Amino acid sequence: MPAHKKILVAESDPAMLRILADTLAAAGYTVTPALGARQLLAALDTQDFALVILPSFYREPQTAAEITADIRLRHPETQIIICSGFPRYYLPQKLGQGISYDGFLSKPFRLGELLKILRKALPKI
Repeated sequence: MPAHKKILVAESDPAMLRILADTLAAAGYTVTPALGARQLLAALDTQDFALVILPSFYREPQTAAEITADIRLRHPETQIIICSGFPRYYLPQKLGQGISYDGFLSKPFRLGELLKILRKALPKI
């Protein structure tokens, strides 16, 4: 599978992670699921991804803002999609002014919305 199809999906809810991973795999993407921030960071240490889907709420071992900054530093070509129950305008207050991401998905969302955002983000590569 071409590298531009590799996606790292992070989620703290095992059922939601399974749904997301299965949906993206069925759409033709190579998916690496990460249950929580520690698995997400471990995957980023060992692989390159075209895109990372990241919840906005991580606190340990790093916040979502710190994780996005780390991705930008170590993997500048990787696209970042933030999923959040907070409105988009609230992210700078919640995560910090300098947070950098390429797409935003408001929870709850329909799987079709996710696929649309991915198609929009991935051509940037």
